[in-house]
Amino acid sequence: SQNSLYFGDEVDCVFRVHVRPGNTVLIPTGWIHAVHTPKDSLVFGGNFLSSANLALQLKIQALEIRTGVPRKFQFPYFTEICWYVAADLVRKSEEESKDHLSKHVLQPVHGLSLLSQFLSSRLRKESSKIPREVEDPCRILQVLNELCTAPSEVAKNSA
Repeated sequence: SQNSLYFGDEVDCVFRVHVRPGNTVLIPTGWIHAVHTPKDSLVFGGNFLSSANLALQLKIQALEIRTGVPRKFQFPYFTEICWYVAADLVRKSEEESKDHLSKHVLQPVHGLSLLSQFLSSRLRKESSKIPREVEDPCRILQVLNELCTAPSEVAKNSA
């Protein structure tokens, strides 16, 4: 449980990073971290979703829900952002020929199946979290499922 374990007691080693004034640190999805500010500081923190780590972010979200992480410590507006990501991936895929899907579109494919499953489960439970700008969520899920099979079809066509 997050409330009864101290992470420092559970690991063999940790790393310290000193950040100088004016520098920026981007921490990848899944990296457990702590921030210590010994002097008065202004620190901006936040979460972002990238197609480079889509699958891991979805797994972390499921873990946070399963282990009861309080909402205020979870990724804010996660479901809504996932709908925007899905709509954008569908838009990009439709702008390109089915036979010539670029690596840019296919890069996050390893997470597409998880994204589709996640949004399908939320469609019924949390339809109020579908942003107004996301038109026809059922069609978006259908296209996402088609994109999940696209890499093998593209490989066949290029062989």
